[in-house]
Amino acid sequence: MAKLICRLPWSKGVGDSEHSDVGKGDEFTAGSEYGRTSKVGAALYVVAPFQCRLPASSIDKITRKFTRYGLATVFSVPSAGKDARTTVRLSWIQKALKDYETVDDVFDQAFLATVVFNGGGKWKPRITPEAKQYLTKLGARDIVLYSGVADLPPGPYYMTGHQMRDVWKLEDDIYGTCMVTVAPKSNLFEPFQPLSWIDSSHYAYYDTYDACTKNAPCIQKLVDKGAIIVSKTKMNSFANWEEPIEYVDYQAPWNPRGDQYQSMGGSSSGSAAAVAAYDWLDITIGTDTWGSVTRPALWCGCFGLRPTLGAVSGEGIKPFCKSRCIEFATQWLDVGKMETEPKPFTSIIWATDFWNIMDARQVKTAREFAGKMGSILGVDFVDVSFEATWAASPPPEARGLSLPEFIKHQPLKCYDAYHSCEDFRARYRKKFGRTPYVSPRIQGMWEFAKEITREERDLGFRKMDVYRKWFKNTILTGKHSNTLVMMPLESMGPRYRDEVPTFRRPPQDGINALGLASVMKSPVLAVPIDEISYNSRVSSREEKLPFMIAIMARQGYDLALMDETRKVLEKTGKPTVLRTGRRMYTEWACLWKSEIR
Repeated sequence: MAKLICRLPWSKGVGDSEHSDVGKGDEFTAGSEYGRTSKVGAALYVVAPFQCRLPASSIDKITRKFTRYGLATVFSVPSAGKDARTTVRLSWIQKALKDYETVDDVFDQAFLATVVFNGGGKWKPRITPEAKQYLTKLGARDIVLYSGVADLPPGPYYMTGHQMRDVWKLEDDIYGTCMVTVAPKSNLFEPFQPLSWIDSSHYAYYDTYDACTKNAPCIQKLVDKGAIIVSKTKMNSFANWEEPIEYVDYQAPWNPRGDQYQSMGGSSSGSAAAVAAYDWLDITIGTDTWGSVTRPALWCGCFGLRPTLGAVSGEGIKPFCKSRCIEFATQWLDVGKMETEPKPFTSIIWATDFWNIMDARQVKTAREFAGKMGSILGVDFVDVSFEATWAASPPPEARGLSLPEFIKHQPLKCYDAYHSCEDFRARYRKKFGRTPYVSPRIQGMWEFAKEITREERDLGFRKMDVYRKWFKNTILTGKHSNTLVMMPLESMGPRYRDEVPTFRRPPQDGINALGLASVMKSPVLAVPIDEISYNSRVSSREEKLPFMIAIMARQGYDLALMDETRKVLEKTGKPTVLRTGRRMYTEWACLWKSEIR
């Protein structure tokens, strides 16, 4: 039922014209193609300049009884049976209103000025005197009981004359997380159009290619299932690891956590920042090749899932490297790739090699959580060194090399990232007669990639295949056949958006904690378990940063991973619902409604 528009901080058009307060009897006059903005309480709404698309006869049956202009709410009343009349009771109304206030970001009590009960059966519903009195106390002046108006969505409307007009709540993207946002079409029931304004967060790329003509299948699947798409979020240019100061064509999103001047991670930076900032967003999506979802989840303090490879269609996604949460994932992921009857997890592996770079206090916090998780799931919690295991049982292809020596530096990502842009560079040069501008970070990566041969890249893939097979046949066996691998993401500490990065990217060579799930084609879940204190040079006070771990499961165990993690969080007293704003766990911050269900 929610109808919402996100407005860019610099956008003009929707919401920039003078607005009026809409009271319970105020008249409304249509303005621009988007309608006119009107204030209801403290919120702004856009009232459509056209009637909602239903047969005029159906609308007239409802609106002919109105004598006023103003706000209205439609409730869908379930049928009591073929020849029975439904009675709207006080308890039903109270529950319906509680549901609206809990799950709907658009609803406001002011919309109860006119209440329409649309029955689903043959007979129009009845309402008890207690229920009617309750609505009157809440401000209702007109109560309409009707049935048989099919396809009338529940929710808020504006009544003007004999018209019902859709109402959209206007929210501002104050953290600059979006590249483009969605405004209502001239017909709200038109098919959702592709968000074609920007690709790859890069001006020259946008100037080179025509607009998209269709949605990527993974997006179309969401639209078909009723998802409300409100925006397209920012990301690092060409999905590369860029810190905020390295953004050139567009300003980096702002991280709402801590002093609000911290890095957001990347490359899906806007997605994580948006869901951590706005309580009117339920879910955001991004891409992840080597930690591009889990790293932003860490820095912005939100749950982040990288699904099993192949569980989401990659068609329509720019291949720069060819290599609500449970409820949402169940609808979005390809069920054929999921284990329909997953077996219990058998152990928890603490990947010791990955934790060597972490702050000792953060390691202690993570180990305590891992130990509790093992106890709750009834499995062993075991330290495992992949390097030591390799040394004891190496694959034949290792030929005496240690694991770091065998796979220390793999150039395949840089090679593909550079050569996948050949068409872009050629088209831009032909169209504009010059080389396209890219940021110094991208230019440096391209210069490095020029020196890598196809043979070196292919060798890197072969070594990765050797590692994958070795890991499956040596690590994921016996009591670890259905293990959970507990890994770090990054050692947390202040990383200000105005600082030139001097830290290692990535933090370790070879197949590190950020890339293991990618190599194994497995799901990995970023899970918030604590907050880290630091003294901010921005706010001159103590602030908090999120602290998270990454948990990897075997292929196809995405839903089981989320379900068991939720169970552990609940039993250890840690929130499964995070809050928006400066801190994940504080009482004063707004509730993030995207919980692990």
